[in-house]
Amino acid sequence: MPDEAPCVVRASGEARSERSAPAPDDAAYVFFTSGSTGTPKGFVGRHNGLSHMLVWQRDEFSIDEHDRCAQIISLRADASLRDIFTPVISGARLADADESVELTELRLLFFSGEALSSHLASRLVDLAPKLN
Repeated sequence: MPDEAPCVVRASGEARSERSAPAPDDAAYVFFTSGSTGTPKGFVGRHNGLSHMLVWQRDEFSIDEHDRCAQIISLRADASLRDIFTPVISGARLADADESVELTELRLLFFSGEALSSHLASRLVDLAPKLN
């Protein structure tokens, strides 16, 4: 059998060797919606979008090797990519969500989904005074 790299076809139709680096517009991942409004739909995330978001997150929140980040979002959601890869590109530690953490140790806490009420936000700040 010849020692040739398998061929991959880009979205543009251009063929390339699988061993070459991905192009910015190449697919990085595929996720599917829950289908709550009907049929689940697939969507493709691109390398440029994912890398831009990860680098922005790292730089905006100064995440580095001194940080510990918990992966708490379901792997079925594309937001899990943030939880996993932001610490990886930042040199931070990816922690299991089951690890014990005192709220007073938290520097940052990210929420997604429903808006956080001002009452709950105030309670959280009282419990975790180091939060930015």
